Amino acid sequence: MREIAGAVAVIASALLRQCPEVRIIATSRHSLGMTEEMLMLLAGHGLPPADSLNAGDVAQAQASAAVRLLVARARLAVPDFRLDPDNAATLGAICHELKGVALAIELVAPHLRRLTPREVLRALKTRLHEAAIDHGGPLDTPAVLRALLAWMHKSLSDDEAVTFGRFGVFGCMTAEAAGDIIGMSPLRIAAVPDTVNRLVECALLTRFPVRHGNPRYRMMTPVRDLALENFARDEARPHIMERFCDWLIRFFGEADRSWSTTPADIWLARYRPELDNLRAALGWAFGPDGNSASGLMLMSLTSELWRDIGLTVEQRHWLREAEARIGPATPERVAARIGLDIAFVYSGGAFGDRRKVEAALDALARYRAIGDRESVAVAAARVAVCVASPEDATAAQPYVDLMMAALPGMKRGRRRGWLLNILAALAHFEGDAARAIVLLDEAVSISREFRDDVNIQIGGLNLGEILFAQGDPARAAIEAERVAASCRATGNLLDLSFALNNLAGYVMVLGDRVRGQAALTEALALAAEINVELVLVACLQSAALMAAWQGEFETASRLAGHTDHYYQSHAIAREATEAAIHVALTGCLDAAIIAGAISVERSEACRRDGKAWDTASAVAAASRVLDS
Repeated sequence: MREIAGAVAVIASALLRQCPEVRIIATSRHSLGMTEEMLMLLAGHGLPPADSLNAGDVAQAQASAAVRLLVARARLAVPDFRLDPDNAATLGAICHELKGVALAIELVAPHLRRLTPREVLRALKTRLHEAAIDHGGPLDTPAVLRALLAWMHKSLSDDEAVTFGRFGVFGCMTAEAAGDIIGMSPLRIAAVPDTVNRLVECALLTRFPVRHGNPRYRMMTPVRDLALENFARDEARPHIMERFCDWLIRFFGEADRSWSTTPADIWLARYRPELDNLRAALGWAFGPDGNSASGLMLMSLTSELWRDIGLTVEQRHWLREAEARIGPATPERVAARIGLDIAFVYSGGAFGDRRKVEAALDALARYRAIGDRESVAVAAARVAVCVASPEDATAAQPYVDLMMAALPGMKRGRRRGWLLNILAALAHFEGDAARAIVLLDEAVSISREFRDDVNIQIGGLNLGEILFAQGDPARAAIEAERVAASCRATGNLLDLSFALNNLAGYVMVLGDRVRGQAALTEALALAAEINVELVLVACLQSAALMAAWQGEFETASRLAGHTDHYYQSHAIAREATEAAIHVALTGCLDAAIIAGAISVERSEACRRDGKAWDTASAVAAASRVLDS
């Protein structure tokens, strides 16, 4: 779990906020790092009393959870295996040697296919005694597992041992694909399927049947750790990793080419299973002995995968790794695609954030040099998002022209739907609501045809903003609630943060403080977790209005000072909802000054305090307001 702990924590937090009665149990050797998390050290399964081990007491053994697990797993290897007076004491002793640890029991059980219980116990005692001497004392649970795995590894044939080490590079893989990648001297490709089956029999690999296609195989984390230790000594390691990356580049190259014209559910069913392998390859490619060119290529080909799965936080991490490695030798198309993604993930796709516009402009120039008209349109859309403002969309016009020029030759597909969504938002900024609706209708129609939930959700966000600008916050709130429900169902946390923030704004304008507070509480926490700055600042501004409504004028002034400074220092214009909240907030604070609830001097001093706040301080203050 350690590779994805951050993403799991974000999802778990969102689930707990939405379903406060839910409790989550996660077993892992690594903490998720959540404030709500309570850590508990798990002991092994219950063991039979030590004084029953010599008596062959079947009832005492049967009462032990550890023995029951060992017998159940042994039956998977030996169908007629059973607990009886002859083996009860031995099975109990095996469980004692393994300290009742479930994973250790799972690993030992398959060996009862070729060894008797007494032979297993004898081998275990010998190995664990040697390990205790090396350890300098009694073994803790991790040491027991390592000693057990080392014993199992020694029992493998040469081909099995090589396969074991090399399979550790995969997150989850089919035997056929694994053979193409790891089948390198001294291991023959033809030998891989048999050695994989043998590793499954030994419980060193776990087989996962899939609905369509060949079964996939993966290792449990402690097993994989040992495999990677062995793989580190494999002379063929650099060549295998290069072959692994090449395989993924071919695979995700196909994904990139087919994304626009393939229904989203079918596309994800094919390409999402390789996510763990992508992580493994990126970890190596951007590591000290990796090939950064392979990592850059993989990042340029997987933009839509991160988007469709909703792993923006993790994508941002890998983009930081990629950005530092782009150089003169980086292919133009690769550098351009990564530049576009950098421009997107740092703003979350919000309009008017110019901080990464240079990356988008650089990508546009590269695509123009290549002569790829469709990619030019995509890059132009990214630039338009960066430079367009709800107050003035004229700066985006040259890029709108590039997008419009590409549309006639663009196939009906998901990319066209995405571009139409951008054009609809820009038309809305220009005050042409009728044209915005026409563009939005086509965008949503295409997205529904291709079952593109993300683009449908973006369309819903755009529609809500248009409805609000037309003076219909009630219908806008209904649309925002629909989008939020859809985002929760699909795990799209990025757009969920936008939908919740918009919903809070709409219902607060309607005067519904209860719904506003509920939506804002969830939006604030989520935006802070996934670090979507523009949503977070909008939430802080809304929290300032909540504070003013509650009579907490000093806190409201500090939050107002903090958010005003953000918008001004980054030259970002407020969208219609944010502008309405700002007007209401300013009116409340002015009224409080007139009524004598706070002096002008004190209000200004609080604003200066808020201006100097860091984000964490502002979020903490807003959270206190929303909790009151």
